[in-house]
Amino acid sequence: MQGDEDVLDHLNGILKNELTSINQTFLHARMLNNWGIGGLGNRVYSRSIRAMKDADAVIERVLFLEGLPSMQELGKLWIGQDVQEIIDCELKLEQANLKDLRAAVVLCEQKRDYISRDDLTELIENHEEYVDWIEAQLYQIDKMGMQNYIQLMSGKGEN
Repeated sequence: MQGDEDVLDHLNGILKNELTSINQTFLHARMLNNWGIGGLGNRVYSRSIRAMKDADAVIERVLFLEGLPSMQELGKLWIGQDVQEIIDCELKLEQANLKDLRAAVVLCEQKRDYISRDDLTELIENHEEYVDWIEAQLYQIDKMGMQNYIQLMSGKGEN
């Protein structure tokens, strides 16, 4: 099935965002685990795996629409130097990705590509879930302080 060029361009933009997210979240997860903050590191690592699955879904859609997935480009990685910066960088990336996803949904609606729209809507839900989790972490930090938060997240389990 031949896809609309504008839709394919937006899908490749979303793919670029997902590939960027994979790299940023994976590095953040490894940094956190290296610092002994395994609970937080494991949760961020899970997000990098989710981003990989999301990228895979976008690649499959682009191929189905007879386009070529563009995997050469990555966006800017925002790498935190401490726990607060990591959380802030993750939020910044997710908010930017959500903006692009929402614009792509609008375009798919205009172009009457309802399958791509539905796929992207599912990705929005994945990203919004992670944003909600990040915001909950920021709330905990605000209420308990960074030292207590780090101690809470230093376990190996996922929180």
